[in-house]
Amino acid sequence: MMASFQIPPEQLAKLASENKSPKVIALVSAFTAIGFVSVVLRFFTRAKFVGFLGLEDYFIAISMVGTHSVNDFVALGLWTLYSSFLSQHLHA
Repeated sequence: MMASFQIPPEQLAKLASENKSPKVIALVSAFTAIGFVSVVLRFFTRAKFVGFLGLEDYFIAISMVGTHSVNDFVALGLWTLYSSFLSQHLHA
């Protein structure tokens, strides 16, 4: 016979009130900004010191825009839309 583990009601209420959406939005925004700054700095150094941008630089820009737009949509859009479900603990 398996013993069932029950969480006390006051702990369940505390878990249900936690919301992780602001932290998710802050992390996604921070990593998006870091990625954008990195690509801009790469473009600047390549244009300034090498004198031209290579094909790989354009692919980096395309992938950055595509990746960050998808990540931003998923993390910022869907997470906040369904934050009542996704940002809470499973037992709540």
